[in-house]
Amino acid sequence: KIDYKIGRIKKGKNAGEYLIKFKRKGDMQMPIDFTVLDKNDSAYHYYIPNTWFEKPVRANVLPRWIGWGKVKPTYIAKVQLSYKIKNVIIDPSRRLADVDMMNNVKHQRVNITFDSKIYNPLDWKHYELKARPSLWYNGYDGIKVGAHLNGGYMNTKHVFDLTAWFSTGFGQAYLDSTNKKSNYNIVSFILNYKTSTSKFIKKSNVYATIKSLDGLQSALVGFEKKSNNERNRIYIQAKAMLRDLPNDLVYLINQNEWQIQKLNSYLNVGIDHNYSYNRGIGTMNLNARASAFTNDYDYSSLQYTAINKNDLGKININTRVYAQLGFGLKQASESMLFASGANPEDLMENKYTRSMGFIPPSWGKYGTETNHFNAGGGLNLRGYSGYLLAQADASGLMNYNYKGMTGASASVEIEFGEFFKFLNFKKLNNTIKINPYLFGDAGSINTNAPGKATVMSNVMADAGLGFALSIQKWGPLYGLKPLTIRFDMPFFINRLPYAEKDYFQFRWMIGINRAF
Repeated sequence: KIDYKIGRIKKGKNAGEYLIKFKRKGDMQMPIDFTVLDKNDSAYHYYIPNTWFEKPVRANVLPRWIGWGKVKPTYIAKVQLSYKIKNVIIDPSRRLADVDMMNNVKHQRVNITFDSKIYNPLDWKHYELKARPSLWYNGYDGIKVGAHLNGGYMNTKHVFDLTAWFSTGFGQAYLDSTNKKSNYNIVSFILNYKTSTSKFIKKSNVYATIKSLDGLQSALVGFEKKSNNERNRIYIQAKAMLRDLPNDLVYLINQNEWQIQKLNSYLNVGIDHNYSYNRGIGTMNLNARASAFTNDYDYSSLQYTAINKNDLGKININTRVYAQLGFGLKQASESMLFASGANPEDLMENKYTRSMGFIPPSWGKYGTETNHFNAGGGLNLRGYSGYLLAQADASGLMNYNYKGMTGASASVEIEFGEFFKFLNFKKLNNTIKINPYLFGDAGSINTNAPGKATVMSNVMADAGLGFALSIQKWGPLYGLKPLTIRFDMPFFINRLPYAEKDYFQFRWMIGINRAF
């Protein structure tokens, strides 16, 4: 690849003399045209040949720069100016096939434009910055007013997005007399950053996330490396989470599943593998996690997930297999394995479920019967959402097994929306799509206390009918994530909750997005 960079500029020994350092970061060598601007906006043109051949130019010809690879990767150009130097530009005609135009200008001008979310081709000449207002809501902060700023070069280098809000408290919901309505966080923000490290390791990136959002202070740093065909990805992450004050729990859909003033931090190492086969695609993930940098918790786990999507014409069959083996005496409830769906840590990754408001907190509580909220994840036994899974141990003590450390499950969904095309209007052009499906889940979770020999529950199963409303496109807006709202009806479960009488009965729950 071709990649030249302007390095340090310093004054020479003589008046008006400057020494400009150029760096060849790529493996290929090319002749260099560059322009120097002084404070009077006068332009001085120079040409650095890289072989004995010199093209006819009107510019000042400098001594040859003959080198390749790691041979002579730098070059000092000596130039004479009438006024103080203002800027240096490599290849002002933009004919050089340089992979990084950002370092071709010493003082790069950054333009901020309005982020209209209308598609525009990437600007390969400049670093792009875009800004727009941001409006959001949750039940504790009320309406949140803020701004969003994002930037990057060709979606590969120094890509970031920053959103910050001021909470108004207007429109608060689901608060009772025990909640101090004015104790919400006035300011909240989230910052994501990612940049390529292909200079050191091909097809690799470093990334980070910092946020103070919905009562959670969290930071994550990671490194990823993809294979040449991009079907495989390995990653390592470090993450830390903290809720410091009692009012930080008010944001949660279930306030009982997170402890305050306890640092939950851990290391993650994993691998993703994507594959395809006749009439189907799939992905596998193997992930190892261990608590670190904290004395508040002590746990570790090994997780495996396999998801397959099969297109059989008018019917699509999607499957998910999940298994987790967990260890440790001091478990963090928010990171444990939940039988019915995603744990509270995973809920924080979705803007609709990271706090109550769109979802009533009463739907997220656990009790003696099933409830009405489910988020895909965990063992995904959706028919048991909200049920404590109470069971007496050998000594007669009652244990609640809705969460644990070890478990395994299998889920299947059979989509048959092609038989009901009238549900989707052609004029919408697949912008909004309704898809009915039959589903079934089966799995088992550990019932033993931490530190004891692993004892697994009997296999629990559910089955029923569901509908998924997917907003796949937001009109002409570009770059917005799809939204799927599920309405699942697990008519059958094989383990009857205490407060329910029939294995076959009408149950319903609302879910945001799908586990597979």
